[in-house]
Amino acid sequence: MGYAHPDLLMTAQEAATLLKQPHVKLIDATYFIPPDTRNPYESFIKAHLPGAVFFDIDKISDTTVNLPHMLPSEQVFSDAVSALGINNQDQLILYDAYGLAGAARVWWTFQTFGHKGKVHILQGGLKAWQAAGYPLEQGEPQSTRGDYQAHFQPKWVRNWQNLVKNLETHQSQVLDARSAERFLGKAPEPRPGLRSGHIPDSLNLPWGQLVDLETLSFLPAETLLSRLEKAGIQQTQPVICSCGSGMTACMGALALYLTGHSNIAVYDGSWAEWGALESVPVAL
Repeated sequence: MGYAHPDLLMTAQEAATLLKQPHVKLIDATYFIPPDTRNPYESFIKAHLPGAVFFDIDKISDTTVNLPHMLPSEQVFSDAVSALGINNQDQLILYDAYGLAGAARVWWTFQTFGHKGKVHILQGGLKAWQAAGYPLEQGEPQSTRGDYQAHFQPKWVRNWQNLVKNLETHQSQVLDARSAERFLGKAPEPRPGLRSGHIPDSLNLPWGQLVDLETLSFLPAETLLSRLEKAGIQQTQPVICSCGSGMTACMGALALYLTGHSNIAVYDGSWAEWGALESVPVAL
């Protein structure tokens, strides 16, 4: 069994070849997940793939709410992506200098805003690029402004009200990508003030079981499908992905997409929201 979307994931060699073509844009989607406090933009300035622009997940978000990196409005996304020199039809290559969560989140974000061109993810990110012998560059990126028009696709995103309703209808399965210890309430949440536990009736598949942690690459399709099935996921039922703040949930969404699942959404607020709401139930 191969990936349902085999051209979504790329090797460094494939990315280097594709970058020679016109209308291909390289995006650094690096994000450091708490408790890691490193600054991703500073990491980008120190070393990035030649010609890459930096997608700031925290800034290109809804900054009017007290939740981390929630989806922005269509207008905010359009303006921010235009400023990066990106157009609707561009072919995009995403990478992360840290892991895969940032690249997966940005992939999902472009899906949610109806990007028309192909979107790829560089397996292994910056480390794989370096290991293949390709150069890096430093400093501020240089780009000409694009003209991007976002078109919100609501099928890709869910809110807490949708999850509450789903507790009654059981229309969708809920897949939580946090560690088993956090899912079971045996380990504290990295964000203060949140209850411990999980959304009732949700399933758990920690994001670390979706990737090779040494190479920072998604596992083969057969392995992904086996682990999703072992977690209880059914291919015929819609799946809503969740995690701590909507980052590694996108890795779950990407794993589902790679294995041919066609009805996937992400609970954008994830546990950062659900764990803070006193009106919703929590299971241990």
